[in-house]
Amino acid sequence: MSQKGESTLDVAEQDLFDMLMSVMLFLNSNGIPLEHTKKCIMMKVNEAFARYPELKESYDIDNKGQKWDWRDEK
Repeated sequence: MSQKGESTLDVAEQDLFDMLMSVMLFLNSNGIPLEHTKKCIMMKVNEAFARYPELKESYDIDNKGQKWDWRDEK
């Protein structure tokens, strides 16, 4: 992975961590036990990975055009 790719990944990881902590803190401070929050987050993570292929294809077509091919992107 390029240095730019690693930097982008680092930023994305930190953003995800910050978002998760915000959700955890908000829900817990409003009476939701951490174990329930953990189950909810894991369920949504699993759902996101399961739905990724269909959503990526639609995203690519909508944002890159019908004839877009990942092999053309360098």
